[in-house]
Amino acid sequence: MLVIRAPQMQAFTDLMKNRFDVRMQTHLLIRFPARFSGPEDPKLPRLVRLGTAKAKSHGITGDTDIKRYLEFMTMLTPDFDVNPKSAWAGVILRDSRTTGHAKILALDSAHLNQKRKAARA
Repeated sequence: MLVIRAPQMQAFTDLMKNRFDVRMQTHLLIRFPARFSGPEDPKLPRLVRLGTAKAKSHGITGDTDIKRYLEFMTMLTPDFDVNPKSAWAGVILRDSRTTGHAKILALDSAHLNQKRKAARA
């Protein structure tokens, strides 16, 4: 019988988290090249760590949904969840009755509505 000890499991968990972080950093760099100075930009790992923690605090746990949360942080502002300029996002994220995935879908819809309003103004 194969036995995986706690230190081995922790090493595996750390490896998977590191891979996720690198994938997200690469994604953000490709998707938003003007926001970062390049692959060595120290903002990238900080943004991914902060964003992942903030997403999870709002019940957003799926990799794809965390990626979208990181995109919102990059498009809007890293504190978009509490920033008065994006109060609409905070209302969505604080709704404890809504699943993490539903929050991301609601953010997408509300963000699109915000962009439409701005275009008409």
